[in-house]
Amino acid sequence: MAVKIKDNNYDSPRISAEVTDCALPLTFDQFSRCSFGCLYCFAAMERAENSACSKAFKTGEVSSVNVDRVKKLFLGEIKKGAGAALYETLIKKRIPLHWGGLSDPADEYERTTGVGLELLRFFREIDYPVFLCFKGNTFHTEPAYDAVFRGATNFAHQFSIVSLDEAKCKKIERGAPSPFERLRCMEISHKEWGLPVYLRLRPYVIGLSDDTADELIQKSAAAGAQAVSVEFFCMNANVGEYMKSRYKIMSETLGYDIEEFYRTNSRGETYRRLSPAVKMPILLHLRDVAHTVGIRFAVSGPIGKQLNDTGCCCGLPDGGVWGNWTDRQFTSALLKCKACGECSFEAISSPGRFGVEHLKLINAGTYLNLGGKHNHRMWRESSLWDWLRFAWNKPMRAASPYHYFWGLMTPDRLDEKGNIVYKYNPKAYEGADK
Repeated sequence: MAVKIKDNNYDSPRISAEVTDCALPLTFDQFSRCSFGCLYCFAAMERAENSACSKAFKTGEVSSVNVDRVKKLFLGEIKKGAGAALYETLIKKRIPLHWGGLSDPADEYERTTGVGLELLRFFREIDYPVFLCFKGNTFHTEPAYDAVFRGATNFAHQFSIVSLDEAKCKKIERGAPSPFERLRCMEISHKEWGLPVYLRLRPYVIGLSDDTADELIQKSAAAGAQAVSVEFFCMNANVGEYMKSRYKIMSETLGYDIEEFYRTNSRGETYRRLSPAVKMPILLHLRDVAHTVGIRFAVSGPIGKQLNDTGCCCGLPDGGVWGNWTDRQFTSALLKCKACGECSFEAISSPGRFGVEHLKLINAGTYLNLGGKHNHRMWRESSLWDWLRFAWNKPMRAASPYHYFWGLMTPDRLDEKGNIVYKYNPKAYEGADK
């Protein structure tokens, strides 16, 4: 695939907009878009509906990062602004870089341009931990990448595979390698290159993932996967014709009206997540399959997250190089609440193994979708830590632990600083106490 890079002004890395619930808030993409056309892609949904980038996205415009600037960032040579804050609060502490947040790092744009290759060589040279999530096979079919990954100790690979139904995947994951090709690449990463590998079963799509999920987890474990991370497809109902045309093709392929299914089985009016009644039986079963084959189980969406074996919803372990993720977030709060019966704000806001500087020194309005110009102005001078505390203490807001986890964390009392102490409520929905 021939591709012309418009410029190298794409701004990455960044703090994830899901920082209040994410153990790997430092996320990165080398391109402004992906060469694949997966119909379920949440990044496509975000970009197609965002007036700031919609036109460029729909016309296929591609920008890349400035490689030299990224190198300077990780060497601590940027001395002011957001770059300096990222270095001091996250990079300096060597939190794993989550590469592949909005675009696939091993897609056809990478095959053509090699922008990522130069950075991969750099990260190996400085031995910086990089957690790469992808479904492309550029790394495994182009010889230059073999030398980068073989024997490295600072890379881990997470393979995005949502089904082994090749016929349906070909229609829905347009342009991407077959799922069995991705399993082959997973085996190479682990058995030939010696890297830790993971399965990303995200998004789990009813009618696509169901029939082969057990086999997918089993085959991934046989290929060396240490964990499986699961999240169900979510749907934004407030979209234009571009995304609606994608939903229509998905419906035809899956055999049911996906928009109607999400309307009747979700709580939200705009951003729709399937209810616990739909998700929990599936998640409990997948958890049992994962444990049977000896791998960790993790849930990325709010429903079922109490089943996680780790506070990192990508499935990274609690110790070692790959355990250096932040536990100052609501996923860890939920697991603490389950283990201890309750959780205070102090338990997740006081310095832990990673600290909270990234929350206190970085502006909230820069990274969060706060719902309009008024809210952005209101939070312009506030930090991510201020936002975390605000969300914690407003239980009826969507971002609060109470609302986000569907009542699993229930407000109980105020502590001496006026912050809510949450109690664990295993009866909030079916399967919570498993």
